Amino acid sequence: MKNIIYYLTLFSLALFVSCSSGDSNENNETLIIGSWKQVSESGDFSASGVTELGEFVEIGPDSYAYEGLAFDAELGGEVLYYFYEDGTYEISLAGFWADGNYEVDGDNLTMDGDTHNITKLNSSSAEVELCCPVVTGPVDLALEDGSIVFDYTSINSNVVQGFERLPKSNSNNKVDENKPTITMNEMRAIMAKKLMESK
Repeated sequence: MKNIIYYLTLFSLALFVSCSSGDSNENNETLIIGSWKQVSESGDFSASGVTELGEFVEIGPDSYAYEGLAFDAELGGEVLYYFYEDGTYEISLAGFWADGNYEVDGDNLTMDGDTHNITKLNSSSAEVELCCPVVTGPVDLALEDGSIVFDYTSINSNVVQGFERLPKSNSNNKVDENKPTITMNEMRAIMAKKLMESK
């Protein structure tokens, strides 16, 4: 009799552990809804341009990684993502807003036609691997020493972004018509440019 009770107890404990580990009872479509703050980004980059003296310069290939306050500082403020139940999203960065449509299918997050891989998603944090390289430029880039690099182009690849969930009170900030909006690709280009300027 003791063996039967022992095995029943073990079975129910195993069942409880398997059902309560993480957020297994919620799917990614539900988990992603809400407000998120980007807290990290890592990846590989290379860049090129032409100096004021007409010399062609190349930077990289190299890798980069930013976390927490260092990430915010490099971008000049927080990057906030808002995913709504109606399949729309908004991104806020230093006064710029991007908005569009998203869809979650298993571990795939599609935003405006680009499908990214969700490598981690639970009730408090997330990690997304971007599908494709982010190309910034060509633009003229003023360096800290006052010189200018013309036709500066950077390519960020293998980009992984980390997020933490914000309290629910931040979830109702739908973009109003007075906020300047840009496209998702323009937002990514601004982020990539700010991160690369700091290299």
